[in-house]
Amino acid sequence: MKISLSLISVGMIAAAASAGRVEAIDSGLSATYKGVITAAQMASIKNPTNKEAPYAVMYNTNNWTSPYVAGNISTTVGAPGQGGWIQYGGAPSNFKVNASSPVTATNSHTGPSMTMRGGSSSSAYHDLYLFTDEAYAAQAGPNQLLWLENDMFRLDNSTVTTAAPSIYAVAFDATFQCNSGFSFNSYTGATRGLGSFLNSSGVLTFYGFTLPLTATTNFAAASRNWTKQASSYNVDTGETSWYLSADNGATYSAWSYGAGTSAAVAVGGRGALEVDFYTSNTAISAEQVTTWANSTQYTTVIPAPGAVALLGLAGIAARRRRA
Repeated sequence: MKISLSLISVGMIAAAASAGRVEAIDSGLSATYKGVITAAQMASIKNPTNKEAPYAVMYNTNNWTSPYVAGNISTTVGAPGQGGWIQYGGAPSNFKVNASSPVTATNSHTGPSMTMRGGSSSSAYHDLYLFTDEAYAAQAGPNQLLWLENDMFRLDNSTVTTAAPSIYAVAFDATFQCNSGFSFNSYTGATRGLGSFLNSSGVLTFYGFTLPLTATTNFAAASRNWTKQASSYNVDTGETSWYLSADNGATYSAWSYGAGTSAAVAVGGRGALEVDFYTSNTAISAEQVTTWANSTQYTTVIPAPGAVALLGLAGIAARRRRA
């Protein structure tokens, strides 16, 4: 059963779909900007022991190759398709593995990729999701970060700047709350970090957080270019972090939103259920097209203090450069 869009309050809109997948409620909250970090610092945060594999991978599309083949990911909407992915909404042709990837001068992929095509009606909702709960249960434990990584190529489908369709890459827990992820305005690239937090009324809510770069500018994913994205959820404290790169991973802008802040309290102890890629139209009838590659969900150990210090120093350096 699909649940239609509903107005929660002024500026807070929630949309829900089958199997409990819920779109972000844009709360107006802002994540804390940590500055720019290098690829080496990012690797240290993800792999603080500097060994090859503290990773426990729940899925890895390997650039949408084996066991994937070029063509539709699913043959029947609502039934598992390639790699176990399940489609809701639209037609099988809306999610396709491509034999190649879009190439740009500054940020290119040469392997296969997956194209997600949104609907053309004003209320269209297209979703592709993969259950990861069984794999997570086999490796779940304390002191973990639950990661979601993707590379995204956004087309400039239109000049529409208001009520534009939204693009999502989200990791959900067993209660269908969001652990981490991103949403993008399909036409402006305006980006929000996603996470679930306990608001002042004691309600666990799916939030979209503004990702500021300066006092007046927020991160936006460039059109016709790749954006590397990573987000993590601390299973102990609920703290969520977001990382975005527009230069093929040479540098990342970093943000976080942690436990015990004045606006909300992060909620720990929630595991993994599924990963979703989806698009949602609001008030206009416009189709959007997005390409994904290198999609992975996995866990790592919580970074050692030295790795966290690197991130803090990077933020200080970035502020000095702007001063």
